[in-house]
Amino acid sequence: MKITCLSDTHHRHRYLQKSDFESTDLLIHAGDFTGNGNKSQTIEFLQWFESLEVEHKVLIAGNHDFFACSESFEDILLSIAPSIHYLRNSSVSINGLNIWGSPYSNTFGQWAFMKDDEDLATIWDLIPNDTNIVITHGPSYGLGDLVLNHSYCRDPHVGSKSLRAKLLRLPNLKLHVCGHIHEASGIYLGDYVTINASTCDLSYVPFNTPISVNIS
Repeated sequence: MKITCLSDTHHRHRYLQKSDFESTDLLIHAGDFTGNGNKSQTIEFLQWFESLEVEHKVLIAGNHDFFACSESFEDILLSIAPSIHYLRNSSVSINGLNIWGSPYSNTFGQWAFMKDDEDLATIWDLIPNDTNIVITHGPSYGLGDLVLNHSYCRDPHVGSKSLRAKLLRLPNLKLHVCGHIHEASGIYLGDYVTINASTCDLSYVPFNTPISVNIS
C-alpha cells in the first residue's frame, strides 16, 4: 500500500498540488491543518481534504486546531467530509492495517491537545497491541523531534519519552507518522519507520512536499 503523509499545513494546503497525491492508496494528515484554529479555516481545510481523489484518508488534529476541541466539530466533519477517518485516541482498520491516531503532544504554551509527558502515558496506553500504524501530532523522543532553537529547554529533543517507550513495545508496528516540529521534517529509520511529515518550515512557509512510503 502506498501511504502519503503530510502535517502542519497551517491553512496553506492550497499551495500543495493534487498531483502530489496521485496513485496514493492512503493519505494521512497528522494535524495542525489550521493556522489560527477557527471554524472557517477548519471547514475550508475539510472541504479541500475531502475533494482529494484518494480512496482512504485519515486525519488527526494538532495543537493549533482549537475548533476540533468543540462539540460541533465531528458533526461538521461528518456533514461535509464523510470520506475522512478522523481519529482522536481511536483506531480504524484499512486494507488489513490497524491504524491508531491521537492529536496530543507534550505541553508547550497554551495550545490545544497538550499534556505533560506522564499524563500522555495514559493516552498511549490506549494504543492496541496489534496496531501497525500510529499517528500522533507530536513526535516521540529522539525521532523527528530535534528543535533548532532550544534556548528555552535543556534538551533539544522535545518529543514524548512515554510515547517512544510505548511504540517500542508494539510488536507489529511498522510506521509512526507525526509532525509538530517543523524543522525536523523527514524520514527516520529504526525499529520502525518514523515520518515527521511537517509541510511548513519554521517560517510557516509550505516548503516541504508530502512524504510517501510503501507499507504492506
